[in-house]
Amino acid sequence: MFQSIKSRLLVVVLLPLCFMAFNGSKLVLRDTQTVSEMTAIQSLTELAVHTSALIHEAQKERGYTAGFLKSDGKLFSSELAAQHKSTDIKIAALSAFLDDFELDAYGTEVAQNFQTGLAKLSKIGSQRTAVSNHSVKASEAIGYYTGMHAAFLSSIASMAHQSENAEVARSLGSFAIFLEGKERAGIERALLSGALASDSLQGAGMKKLAEVTAKQSEYFTAFGRTSTQEEYALFQTAMAKPAAKAAEVMVSDTFELALSNGKPRAFDQLTESFAMSGPLGTALRNKTNPVSAIGQINEQLDAYSSLASLSSDDRNQLNSLRALSSQLPSILEKGSDTNSPALQAWSE
Repeated sequence: MFQSIKSRLLVVVLLPLCFMAFNGSKLVLRDTQTVSEMTAIQSLTELAVHTSALIHEAQKERGYTAGFLKSDGKLFSSELAAQHKSTDIKIAALSAFLDDFELDAYGTEVAQNFQTGLAKLSKIGSQRTAVSNHSVKASEAIGYYTGMHAAFLSSIASMAHQSENAEVARSLGSFAIFLEGKERAGIERALLSGALASDSLQGAGMKKLAEVTAKQSEYFTAFGRTSTQEEYALFQTAMAKPAAKAAEVMVSDTFELALSNGKPRAFDQLTESFAMSGPLGTALRNKTNPVSAIGQINEQLDAYSSLASLSSDDRNQLNSLRALSSQLPSILEKGSDTNSPALQAWSE
């Protein structure tokens, strides 16, 4: 599906989030240095910077993992192995910092969220093993990283509540918003990586990409409202780089291709499921329970209906098919007469 842009999309996947890779600590340390007596806030800021550095590497690992699994291990094997080492360096740095850090001294909300993130991080070894063994689905693997990041990001957001200084609280809060937007950019890259590897983006995958792209925009807009002119200038400079523009084009191209190519493929699958040579017809001929076959048909109906490119005529036809599908259980209960008008219509 993505052959026409595969080479260009590969560049973006190999450099995930590079357009956001400027040093996030610049957004915070400048403000805390003006209140150097606030040792606690300075320590929290350092924790936030160490954590965001780990998240940045784990976001790249998530993207490679998605591509590796979606391609059945044919893509990103060496890149993923190298990324594991990069992530491990940041894990070690964070662990060393935590050796002299009293997490419980900074409030329940900060500590609990951070401990949740650490608990998930402790399972990264077993997660990697499952990925290497292909014993975990891509969606589950992506979910592992996303859940870990969410816990750490919630902790960083809570840090803003620890300061009574309005400017420091604003700076920490703005930094947290920026990181939330960057996390959505990471999820977006993971989805694109998976789409690249499998040459497919349909139904739930396309819906998820649309959702995270919109959420990313919301967070970055909020960052623009809460950041200083200097902070936002750093952000705009990064977003103006060629890699950032290339990423925007790739997302746009992906949506266009999914809309143009996803519909025929989904329609073919839907047609196959409704044919008498499909699951239901096979069940009727073999006199086996058709419940599972009807379930497959409804899944195809749901997948087709999720496409954004459907016209009003498509929707009307889809509603007719749904009505026919809803009649099947009662028709089958009355004797599974394959000569009935409804089942004759089904076979056409």
